Amino acid sequence: MQSAKQAKFWFVALNEYRKHVFQKRFILAIISVPALLSVTFLVGFLTEYFNRNMDPIGYVDQAGALADTIPIPEGVGNSQKVDFLAFADQESAEQALEAGEIQAYYLIPQAYALTREVSLVYIEEPGMNAEDDFFDFLRTNLSGNLPERVQILVLDGFDVTVRSLDGSREFSEKYIFNLILPVVFGFLFTFVLTSGSGYLSNAVTEEKENRTIEILSTSMSANQFILGKVLGIVMVIFTQVISWIMFFVLAYFGARAAFDAAWIDHAQIDYQQLLVLVMLFIPAFFFFSGIALTISSMVTDSSEGQQMIGIISMPVGFSYWFAFLIISNPGSVLSTILSLIPFTLPTLMPLRLAFGLVPWWQILLGVGITTLGAFFTIWLAARAYEIGMMQYGKRIRLGELLRNSSGGGAKK
Repeated sequence: MQSAKQAKFWFVALNEYRKHVFQKRFILAIISVPALLSVTFLVGFLTEYFNRNMDPIGYVDQAGALADTIPIPEGVGNSQKVDFLAFADQESAEQALEAGEIQAYYLIPQAYALTREVSLVYIEEPGMNAEDDFFDFLRTNLSGNLPERVQILVLDGFDVTVRSLDGSREFSEKYIFNLILPVVFGFLFTFVLTSGSGYLSNAVTEEKENRTIEILSTSMSANQFILGKVLGIVMVIFTQVISWIMFFVLAYFGARAAFDAAWIDHAQIDYQQLLVLVMLFIPAFFFFSGIALTISSMVTDSSEGQQMIGIISMPVGFSYWFAFLIISNPGSVLSTILSLIPFTLPTLMPLRLAFGLVPWWQILLGVGITTLGAFFTIWLAARAYEIGMMQYGKRIRLGELLRNSSGGGAKK
């Protein structure tokens, strides 16, 4: 008997999963995020590419800073570097510029040792790569007589690490993903909730409209039906998320292979933090799914459900109003309270994790409160579905739902 009940539960879940996964809009939803990111990356790459200019750069050295030039060491700056041409005076540099032999020239004045200022002269704005190459060239020659380790620091710059007093939190180029990941998680949850609202709004109303719900109501309990619906939709959303994660992983390794960027090679991910984010994501999505299914069970048609379900994502969006508070003071009482409320936990708790130290008991408390909230909203959705069967074709009011639920369910 127990296995038969489980079979009904899984039948609803798998049917809901197949119904959405094999539709064109689901495939488009999966492709849309990688496509958008790929286009954004491509636009950025093309913008940088077309802003490159490999024509030579001239310079007039009145200060004698580049008397005996040495080339830029390998591994510093761009892999392809422009050539640098020295001119005895500005007049000859101007002639070369007007003739198109150089894209621009730098004037290093006699007072350069005191002012550290140079002037750039051009007809058309030079490429950004050319400007970067010249200053790498200038720093290389100015630091040529320094010890090798000091010269490397001058050319490569400094990797500043910000560490908390107790040593439990670090911010540096090496741990950049640990700062970005929680922020991205909050936006990802908002996007997933918004994109999944269409599935959630039609979860029950479609069966009401095509009258199949009458057959379902005689073959399984309200709890089985709602739990099956919730699990099926969550499986659909998780399929989307997993596909996006796979894309990001492939993009990361592709970027490591294609680009010679030290921060990509040395970047590390805190898997403990990643586990915490997953712990937050799962109960939070079940919580909002329960609310959406409650609404879907209360209305009489899918269009009305779609309009009302859009409201549930509003608290998530409004939570970013408190982002500055969280970033500036993640350990304050108000920040802590806001990060424990199920409506704002998916966005504000990740921000606290990114910019502060969150005690484990607060994380577990937030997950516990949201999990209890998820059980309640799913239970409430089952009660709304049960009452809706008793009042078929009639819209259920929230007060009526709460009265019947507190009284032990719909009266038959």
